[in-house]
Amino acid sequence: MRIKVKVDIRKPLRRGLFISTGGSKPKWIVIKYERLGDFCFSCGKLNHIDKDCIAEDEDEEEGCEVVYQYGAWLRASPSKQQEKSFSLREKERK
Repeated sequence: MRIKVKVDIRKPLRRGLFISTGGSKPKWIVIKYERLGDFCFSCGKLNHIDKDCIAEDEDEEEGCEVVYQYGAWLRASPSKQQEKSFSLREKERK
């Protein structure tokens, strides 16, 4: 399923959410983002990467081992439509 959402870039990306399916236990649904720019694997916020993260620097100063809660797995694979569009643009450049 694909949905279009607005993302508040001041907050960390959502990794997933629980959805009630009518059964007894809610199910965890992983969220993947299309056309996702650079983001920090440490704090999950957009517009910087982990090497520039203030939160990660604070953890390292305290001697904590940094465990990334975010990663490349948040990026969705390009849809067939996007792949087709990309290949057409590449042909036009030649």
